[in-house]
Amino acid sequence: MHMDWDAIYEHAGEATTKYLRNRTAAIYLEVSSKETYCGSAVCVDVNHRVFLLTAAHNFEGIKDSSRIIVFSANRSSDNPLNIIRYNYNLSGADGSNDVAWLEVDPKSAENSDLIGTDLNTIQLSPIPVDELCLFMGFPTGFARQQRDNSGHLNIIAPMMMYGTHLVRDDKSIVMGYAKTGFSPEQGIKEMPSPSGMSGGGIWLIPKKLEREDEIWDPSRLRLIGLTREYFRDRNEVEGNHVTDCLVLLSQDISELKESLGGFL
Repeated sequence: MHMDWDAIYEHAGEATTKYLRNRTAAIYLEVSSKETYCGSAVCVDVNHRVFLLTAAHNFEGIKDSSRIIVFSANRSSDNPLNIIRYNYNLSGADGSNDVAWLEVDPKSAENSDLIGTDLNTIQLSPIPVDELCLFMGFPTGFARQQRDNSGHLNIIAPMMMYGTHLVRDDKSIVMGYAKTGFSPEQGIKEMPSPSGMSGGGIWLIPKKLEREDEIWDPSRLRLIGLTREYFRDRNEVEGNHVTDCLVLLSQDISELKESLGGFL
């Protein structure tokens, strides 16, 4: 029997893209009509509650008059998520504790095809050097604004996926950056800067199956961190461990401590 490996790899790629898209969200901060920022977030499920984990610096410069719109990678800003609780953690925005969280109304998440990844998919440090990783998000340069005759603004932010290798894993996750990413909508694209991808998920791609007779599927991806900062001089991107954000979440919501105990 002939195996069409090209078709198999294509379907595997489509399945992976859909899996990650369903667990990714965009953050749009409008300080003024001339000062706007994009950020990214990854979605997790804790006790059947839906949380977005992200970078605190995505909310730097926020004012009482600022507008924050959060929407699923499957939607645009015309379909915002209903945020019911949050900690922007602005005190940590300029340091290594650059993490924040937002809780999403479950019905709102369902209506936007946003799924919280199970805590069992999180892999703790240390991660071996040279492992293959993907980090996700919404580069500022690719976001589009559409304004209708009434002045209503709709923001469309194409999701980008960037494949790379782990350089090291100590206080931060450090990955190489070669400035080329993949957009499900636009294909391979040059990305001079990953600005806007801060807070997006970093996913480990396991090299081997546990058994030879197993079939690989996207649920084998392991969430390890959140993108934080790009270092242009050394072409590296650093991220926080996802556990940094789970620690903050457990400190803020005491009833989640038992569920998050294994990550504290």
